[in-house]
Amino acid sequence: MPHPTVTLLAAETSSTVSVFGWFFYPILFLSLGLALYCVFTIHRQSHLTEIQKLKWVLFTLFLPLVGPLAYWLRLRADRQQLLAAPGHSEGELEA
Repeated sequence: MPHPTVTLLAAETSSTVSVFGWFFYPILFLSLGLALYCVFTIHRQSHLTEIQKLKWVLFTLFLPLVGPLAYWLRLRADRQQLLAAPGHSEGELEA
């Protein structure tokens, strides 16, 4: 008796792929990629203290979809604040 879940049949391999797999796995890989990218960018931020870096790394690794989005929003706000301050240029943010 066939399994009652909704399935799509792949013609070439004759294997069954669930609709859940079509949506879950790309989101999983995207969130893990974002989390790893954020870990590397957090490490390069000179304006963060070591404790702040540790907090952001743990936040992005334990919440791999929400953590990177929160970090990018915070980084964007920090950059806008630094650019608004007198005497700062955009080149200083890349260091």
